[in-house]
Amino acid sequence: MTTQPNTSGNNMSTKIDFRIRAALLFLLVVLLMAHSKVSAQSGRVIPKPPTPPVESRAQPEAKPKFIPDPNADKYKIIFATGYEDKLLYKELPKDKKQRKEIEREREEDAERRSKAYRASLVDQLNRAGEEGYRLFSIVSYPFIAIMKKDEIQYEYAWFRTTSSCFFARSEFEEEYPKLAEQGFSLADHMISGAYCEVPDGDENSALATQNCSYSDLFILERVKGDDRPKQFSFIRHIPSWGALKGESVLTVQANDALVEGLYPTHAICKHEVVLHRRANINKLSTDKIDMKVVTGNVEKKVNQLAQQGYRIAVIQSEIAIMFREGNTTAPTGYFGLSAKKKDFEQQLTVLQDKGAIYRMTYPARDGVEDKLIFELPSTNVKHREYKVLNLELQRMENVEEKRVEIDLTLPSKEKVKLFKQLVNEGFEVRDLFSPGIYRGDIDKVCLLLER
Repeated sequence: MTTQPNTSGNNMSTKIDFRIRAALLFLLVVLLMAHSKVSAQSGRVIPKPPTPPVESRAQPEAKPKFIPDPNADKYKIIFATGYEDKLLYKELPKDKKQRKEIEREREEDAERRSKAYRASLVDQLNRAGEEGYRLFSIVSYPFIAIMKKDEIQYEYAWFRTTSSCFFARSEFEEEYPKLAEQGFSLADHMISGAYCEVPDGDENSALATQNCSYSDLFILERVKGDDRPKQFSFIRHIPSWGALKGESVLTVQANDALVEGLYPTHAICKHEVVLHRRANINKLSTDKIDMKVVTGNVEKKVNQLAQQGYRIAVIQSEIAIMFREGNTTAPTGYFGLSAKKKDFEQQLTVLQDKGAIYRMTYPARDGVEDKLIFELPSTNVKHREYKVLNLELQRMENVEEKRVEIDLTLPSKEKVKLFKQLVNEGFEVRDLFSPGIYRGDIDKVCLLLER
């Protein structure tokens, strides 16, 4: 009898093993899902698989660094080249009524022509700034500037204010902060016009400057493309009828500002000064500088302080700010040389022989910069050599194109050649100033050189 194998037990065992494995697999899946839920609730981040790298986009090319022209002249003379004048006629009408109408139109158009004239010069400033020139000196009588070669590019802006207030320029305080926020800082301030009613013809009257109307021109500068806001501040004294002098008040404010690193750079009027932050203030330590402000009879008071060792920092009509480094500065004196005097050239030679050092111009009340301030050192110093070049601008009416063209006269163009020769011989530009001469369609300006 053949015996058959008993497979029922093995089948039973196989079924049990399959059920056990299935149960274990189900339990494992449940545990993994629970763990994932706890991890998410606990705030832990489950890392995602890395994404395939994306092809990087090409970066824009960096702006090339400005390279100044090595063959460019050291200085550039800048002036307004012209402006539109639609009211130019070859011959005025003979009819009196028509002529009066044209005169009225020209009077109404005067402000537009004046604005176009100033805008033309600032346009030239910006053209030269693109070439790497920086404003060095500027005068408004006539409107002409000297720019000096630099290593970077500059941009320029301007605005004009009118005021009847003798102690403040409110429009400046409205306009300047807007441009300072764009990175501009005050490069120069000029009184472009002033008219005062002097009571009883007394120019020394305390009210002499209280009935005036002023026009001020402000030139602003920034490194091209640098729109970081510039920090500035004001110090001012609002006079009262019982106290017209604010020297002590302004002196305290100037010294307080100096502690904060703010240095006076421009006197806007007799009672208002603008201050800017400077990284290096004349290579002096601010905690050793003592500031004093004088107003009124400035020339006399400046020399009194100069004997005590003070030096001029800023000067404007009827106000000067002076500084002294501790008690170590030697006494000195200042001499104001008027360019309107007939013996101007001879007096300049005398000052040169005395070792005088040119410092700055002293503008008159109407803004004409026709007085030069020289420092007279008390000790022997290296004598400087000075030369003055006279330049003339002429205005020519282009009736066909309805424009007024401005250019140097032919003799002045020859003077420019001499100017370049003197620079090559070691002379440096010190300043522009006005001899106070105006003749018809000719404007005259003087260029002071030093070696």
